[in-house]
Amino acid sequence: MTETDHSANVELFMHNTECNYYKIFAKLTEKPLHLPVIYAAIKAEDKEAPVPVIVMEMFEDCKVYDIITGFNEEQLYKIVDEIVKLHIFSLTTEEWKTIVPDAFVLEMAGYFQTMVAGIGEKLAQQPGLELVSTYIKNTFATDPKFLQNINDEYLEERRISVLTHGDLWAPQILWDKNDDIAGIIDWQITHRGSPMEDFHHIMSTCTSVENRKNLTKPLLDYYFDKLSSGLEAKGVKMPWTREEIEEEYKYSFINGAALTIFANGFWANSPVLQTDGKPDPVRIGESFKRCKSYLEEVIQEHNMS
Repeated sequence: MTETDHSANVELFMHNTECNYYKIFAKLTEKPLHLPVIYAAIKAEDKEAPVPVIVMEMFEDCKVYDIITGFNEEQLYKIVDEIVKLHIFSLTTEEWKTIVPDAFVLEMAGYFQTMVAGIGEKLAQQPGLELVSTYIKNTFATDPKFLQNINDEYLEERRISVLTHGDLWAPQILWDKNDDIAGIIDWQITHRGSPMEDFHHIMSTCTSVENRKNLTKPLLDYYFDKLSSGLEAKGVKMPWTREEIEEEYKYSFINGAALTIFANGFWANSPVLQTDGKPDPVRIGESFKRCKSYLEEVIQEHNMS
């Protein structure tokens, strides 16, 4: 398959995935979190329209935050509120579990793993990011399918799973004029996964190193308390202890690192880290600083050498 074919398949996979979940959300009388109103979600193979299309409400008077500016403490707590709402929905409903990976999705997963490994090897050549090679040596080089093996643990319920956004970062979160979250968009790689996956991606890429180090524990405490009380209000028992949430957080470092490596490698050559259409060393340096600090913790927590 050519690179063009892969790109077309990735676009098809992402569109169809988003349609699948938007159709489930559209059936709900009460939205579980701040989601756009969907007027149409037509997949590539559907015959309701001549072309695949998603039609959603227009968010007016909203803003997104620059990834390098990053989220502050108050904003991070508001994001955790939305993650909690998504997990309450996940743990009190079943229909979302009917969306399962087919052969095409599994093929795309394999393609993604190959991409991440390749990006990681290039990123490891950047000054200060040599430790990426340590991560690759202990993951992709040991088992090229290690990401899929982790995902299978949640698909097969060997670990408790929730619905994860899968690509939760600054541009996907729309804020209103009062600096409250107005909507979360782009559910293109949503899937069944770890309750810590979206939290890891936000904390590793969209806030400062200082915020990640200082706020992770209090944010996890807050997540646990809010999820526990939210589930109790619905008559559902909290499936994790606080200690088990901590264990899940540490376990999910492995997957979180792969996403962070992919993101930094991709953004370094895209408008995300550019100014006036040119690579911005300051922006790239800040993003790489976050990546390095996060990977240092991953390598320490998982005893990689």
